[in-house]
Amino acid sequence: MDITINEVQKSEEPILLNLVKMSCYEWSQYNLFDVNEKGEYPFEKYLPMYFENSRRHCFFVKADGILAGFALIDDDFAVNQNSDYSMGEFFVMYKYRRNGIGKIMAEYLFNQFRGKWEVGYHPNNIISQNFWLKTIGTYMNQKYCLYKSYEGLAYHDGSLGNVITFDNSCY
Repeated sequence: MDITINEVQKSEEPILLNLVKMSCYEWSQYNLFDVNEKGEYPFEKYLPMYFENSRRHCFFVKADGILAGFALIDDDFAVNQNSDYSMGEFFVMYKYRRNGIGKIMAEYLFNQFRGKWEVGYHPNNIISQNFWLKTIGTYMNQKYCLYKSYEGLAYHDGSLGNVITFDNSCY
């Protein structure tokens, strides 16, 4: 399988929005978000900021030329405001999970953006938890910090998120 990862262009924002809707739908089982009267999730209104702020980045991942997911990198930090990057959103469509695409995309992004990272996830999302602990653990040779039930990452449903921090600037 040929995996490609490319930064999303402003002209591709409508395509990204379609994938964001899929991601929001999936995440609603954890954060309990409802859609508004237009059928939109709350996060959708923030997507344009990713094209207006130089500290935010959007990426598509494709498998054999077919869209398989996306990642959003931002500067919304929960643990340390002096961090460099936060994995704002990370989504791989079901068909493409469990075949290494997520790991390839995560490692690609970590290699492209060296520095202090934060990756948060909902505590009830065991699949996400297992993915990030394994992926970051392998990537960083287990040199990371895990903040469980961190007060700085509160979800809509009242859950306190878990946050992994690491610094890959020397790797």
